Formats: sequence, C-alpha cells, structure tokens
Amino acid sequence: MTIKNLVDCPEHIARLASEIGYAKLYLRTEHAQSYYSRRGWTEQFETVDEFGLPTTVFSKELGLGVGFRTRPGTSAVKICGLSRPEDIDIANRVLPEFIGFVFAESRRRIDTATAAKLKERLDPRIQAVGVFVNEDMNTIVNLCADGIIDLIQLHGDEDALYIEKLRKYCKHYGCKIIKAVKIGATLPALPEGADYLLFDTAPAGRRRPTSSRAENRNPKLHSCDSVDHERQTREPQTAPFGGTGQSFDWSLLKGFAEAPYFLAGGLAIDNVNQALRILSPCCVDVSSGVETDGVKDAAKVDAFVRLVRQG
Repeated sequence: MTIKNLVDCPEHIARLASEIGYAKLYLRTEHAQSYYSRRGWTEQFETVDEFGLPTTVFSKELGLGVGFRTRPGTSAVKICGLSRPEDIDIANRVLPEFIGFVFAESRRRIDTATAAKLKERLDPRIQAVGVFVNEDMNTIVNLCADGIIDLIQLHGDEDALYIEKLRKYCKHYGCKIIKAVKIGATLPALPEGADYLLFDTAPAGRRRPTSSRAENRNPKLHSCDSVDHERQTREPQTAPFGGTGQSFDWSLLKGFAEAPYFLAGGLAIDNVNQALRILSPCCVDVSSGVETDGVKDAAKVDAFVRLVRQG
C-alpha cells in the first residue's frame, strides 16, 4: 500500500499497521530533499510534477512511528505554538504526535526561517502542523514542498473551493488539511473538504465575514492561472481568529461521528481527562494550557501528555 502520509484516527491504526508498506514523497526543492534524506528516506527517481516542475521521489519503510502512534481508543496529542529551540527540546522528550507552528497573527507567530530551523531540530517521529488564517496559498504550498510542515491547519474563512485548490497543490507532499470550526452556544454548519476538523471556542462577539473565500493567489504556480481569484472583501472582525484559551460546552459534540476531529479550546492538565470522558477526539490540542507566563512549561507538557496516554 502506497500512501502520502500516515495520519488517521486512533481506532484505525491496528488496521493500517497491517496494510501499510511504505510511504512516498514528491519533493521539489533541494532543501526538502536534503531534509528527508538525512532522516532515512531513499531517493527513487526524478520526474516532473503536474505543474511541469522537476521533482524527486523519495520513499521510506513505515511503522507506527509516523503520524498517530496511539493505541486504539486513545487520543493523540498536539502541542501548539512552539516558537523556541527550548520548546522543541521539550517536545522531543515527550514525543507528542504533533506540534504546531503558528504562521498567523499571534504572540506565538514565527516566520519561515525560524520554522525551518525548528523543524530541523524536531524529532522526525513528531509531525509539524502549520497554522494559518486566510493565508496566501503559495506560502502554504512552499512550506509543504520544503518539508517544514507535514499538515495544514486552516483557522480563518477558507471555504471548500480554497481547500480543494490547496489539496490539489499539496497532494504530492502528503500534507493533510485540518479545518478549524469555532463553537459558541451551538454547533455551527460544518465546512467541507478537509481531512480533519478542529473544534475550538468561538471568540466572544465575533461576526461572520461577508464572504467565506480566503485569498487564493498563487503567483509562483504560474502554470495554474485558473486558481487566481479576486481579493476577498471582509467585514471587520470584532475578535481574533486565534484560540481563546477557554473551553466550550463539550456536550455539544457528544456522539459526534461525522468526521475525525481535533479537540481544542481551554484544555489543560486539570480538565483534559474530563473532556476525554465525554468525547472521543482523534487528537487533543493544547497551547496556553501547558504554559507558565506565556512560555511552554516542560513539567506541564509532560503531565498533559501522560494524562492523555494513561486515559
């Protein structure tokens, strides 16, 4: 079985483990080729991708060390908002399934150069998620092509058309897409096209934009002029798109089985087990809940991961 990326819900891992033989990556840049070569991927052959760009195919034998490593019935862990080498060192010690690099406006925001250095330092058993808000698609594609991120998390007004185009561009790099859903007093309409949903708390007072289409210009992929769209006009927002650090009413998701999902919003050491008694997310996502004075706290990260894995 050939796959692009070993990421799936925990309950499917037993089945996948017996089926998966190897993974294949299509890498465009020398940086990405060097990165994966150093991590045990084998160069197979050179080709061109659908845009006519030179691409090198790499492959690797896989075990459960890639993607979700949890046993059936347990949730994976994502530690979001890593921005310092010290944060990476903390993650490397406890090995969450995922970490998050924030590329949107936030006190945790990092640039591409910083993300590349942090990814070099990251244990290859951990996958990096790039967090974006209405980002220019070209930026995301390049981060995937360079091997800096392994999954894409969309936290803005990106609609099904945006997701469809992004999937087309990133399919060679195996980057699956997570789409955030903000929950207030009720469960809103669910977006289409993503591989995973991420449920987070809606900021108080946020208004809906007049259009749900994020900017979709991709100048570097000049052979795909058909994806150019007009710049979106949005209503001013009364609250940010990022996380609030507050929980929503988890009972709104009780029994939810329409799509695999990440659970975020106010999770911390003192409530994650309660959340997991009510819900069965494929992954729990934490950021401020494992910080002290705005900085990732090694003891809190360790305790959070142990609590999730012990069930």
